[in-house]
Amino acid sequence: MSLQQALRFEPQAFQRVWGGERLQHRLRGELAWPSQTGEAWLLCDRPEQASAVAEGPLSGRTLDGLMLSEEAALLGESAPSVTGSFPLIVKWLDTAELLSLQVHPGESLAKRLGAEPKDECWYICDAEPGSVLYLGLREGVDAAAFADASANGAVLELLQSFTPRPGDFFHVPAGTLHSVGAGLTLVEIQQNSDSTYRVHDWDRAGLDGKCRQLHREEALQAIIFGRKVQGAIRTRADDEAAVNPMSTLLDVGPFQVQKLQVLEDYRDNTQGRAWVYVVLAGSGALRVGKNEACHMRAGDAWLIPADCENYSITESDGDLELLRVEARA
Repeated sequence: MSLQQALRFEPQAFQRVWGGERLQHRLRGELAWPSQTGEAWLLCDRPEQASAVAEGPLSGRTLDGLMLSEEAALLGESAPSVTGSFPLIVKWLDTAELLSLQVHPGESLAKRLGAEPKDECWYICDAEPGSVLYLGLREGVDAAAFADASANGAVLELLQSFTPRPGDFFHVPAGTLHSVGAGLTLVEIQQNSDSTYRVHDWDRAGLDGKCRQLHREEALQAIIFGRKVQGAIRTRADDEAAVNPMSTLLDVGPFQVQKLQVLEDYRDNTQGRAWVYVVLAGSGALRVGKNEACHMRAGDAWLIPADCENYSITESDGDLELLRVEARA
């Protein structure tokens, strides 16, 4: 079966102990917004939480169901995840408090532990004054020093910290210790994985009133000590003369992420692969072939299946900014 249509999925809102109240102002849809909404999942193919198509002829179909029946049309030359699912998860995050200090496994460790590898990246949309990201360890911190500090609860001073600003982009490769501070709203793009090893959760109770589980031994195996971590990647047009400026933020491993500003009609071809567009600001119209145009709004994520071939995006208000993401495993 062919698809040949753009797909938008119903956002799913989740309460988190560190969550805030700002996402409901960014996303459309009749959602039941819980208090402390930390995450809104826009695109997800997990057994426990599959995204459902929001509109059009396929309304109600789930992404896992589409992967079962229309994988070739969806992915084309794009590869699925290690479990055969859609390769990416796309989320909005809103942090009112500091997230747990955590790390994700790389491929080899994930195989040994029966987990899933996870790289991720963040695009910062809003940052309150004084907001901080913790990403990687300071130079010279080895496993022994980290294990000692972890046991004594004195880990923050061993971490590299960054002061993010709107428009900054951060890559978080598997094996990199990290935490997101309070006061940030961001888009997270990650490999399709739910493998997280918490090192610290700041001695706070979870939503159920109990402390959340820590995974310090697994984390020690997952952390890549001695890795030099890159800081903020900032927008710079690949071609200064382009009508619709495009900036490549990341093109390595499971990700190609670009920022696109649409000033005039933007036309492209899937080249036989799946693409995801996240609307950062503004609004516009997305048309696949001769289909009726779809209305793009800030906060949306749109999946362009591989079999769509030619498509176009037109801005509606002069301020359409998008993340353009190639779906890679």
